[in-house]
Amino acid sequence: MTNDLNTKVIRQCQKLPHQFVEDMERQREAAELQNGNPIIKSSGVRVEPGRLVGVNAQLLQPPSICYQQTQKVLSTGVWGMLKNDLFFEPAHIRKLYFILTDERMDTRKAQGFCLQLLDRARCYGMRIDEEPMYKTWDEYNSQTVLRNLKEYADEGCTYAFIIGDSDELHHSMKYSELSTRLVTQNVRSRTVDRANNS
Repeated sequence: MTNDLNTKVIRQCQKLPHQFVEDMERQREAAELQNGNPIIKSSGVRVEPGRLVGVNAQLLQPPSICYQQTQKVLSTGVWGMLKNDLFFEPAHIRKLYFILTDERMDTRKAQGFCLQLLDRARCYGMRIDEEPMYKTWDEYNSQTVLRNLKEYADEGCTYAFIIGDSDELHHSMKYSELSTRLVTQNVRSRTVDRANNS
């Protein structure tokens, strides 16, 4: 979308403040929020038309995120984890499978990404009992995905990390979680590429 078109779209969607007040009054009347309403009358509440626009506000403190040994107070939307930020109850993964479905991606690049991910997870206190298994899928239609993930779950796998770009793959792996109880995570190939280039 061009900047000019973007500006026009935003302008079309904008409302002036008085329009919001008029809309609220119209909605209040349509919802019968008025003193004559028997439910409102019996509750002891009084409705003052035209006074629905003022409200007292209180400034809340920014959110605070607590870890085992550290605490962060967010002043912006940026939330970066450092190596000493350990989770209170880190995940425990008994058996982990990394699965590559993108035939264009170099296997070593995918494994390098997975090793970085494992190192970071362990820095945050996650326990991973066994060394991960690496698998490659040439086919990933819904039946194959369900069959493979069921087989991995039967082998004791508790987490499957799947690199691939297909929407069918993503929907199939999430659907399989219902019957296999195997937790899955899908990462797009471009995410792996960006991580390897940074």
